[in-house]
Amino acid sequence: MLIQASVFRQFGLDENLTRYGHEDTKFGWLLRQAQVPVRHLDNPVLHDGLEPAAVFLEKSHQAVRNLALLYRHEQLGAETRLMRLALQVCRTGLSKFVQTSLRLLLPALRRNLLSESPNLRQFDLLKLYWLLQELSQPLEREKARL
Repeated sequence: MLIQASVFRQFGLDENLTRYGHEDTKFGWLLRQAQVPVRHLDNPVLHDGLEPAAVFLEKSHQAVRNLALLYRHEQLGAETRLMRLALQVCRTGLSKFVQTSLRLLLPALRRNLLSESPNLRQFDLLKLYWLLQELSQPLEREKARL
């Protein structure tokens, strides 16, 4: 990320988020609200095996939880593809069906994602499952986790 120091000092990253992930989502939202222009670059991420796949999956799960928290408590994150898809599934009334279907696939998804050649579409399905789970939890239970 390239950013003027003064802009970063003004908005910064929220280090108070309770979990790993989506600090950048909140940062981008704050910039958009302040009408600070942002140019996105196509910069694919490559995994060089710096951490085991199981650790990456756990961090990804934490990031999905954080996305749900940002959405529920601050109305942020609806701009992400994952949240848009989850909200569309919820609006159509298919959330329970999709969750049940994906729950049946969990062992195969996990096996694939921990393999030598994981399929990233299956990673997207796993994240959708996690997010639908988070969005279906009662707010009282979620507040107790904060």
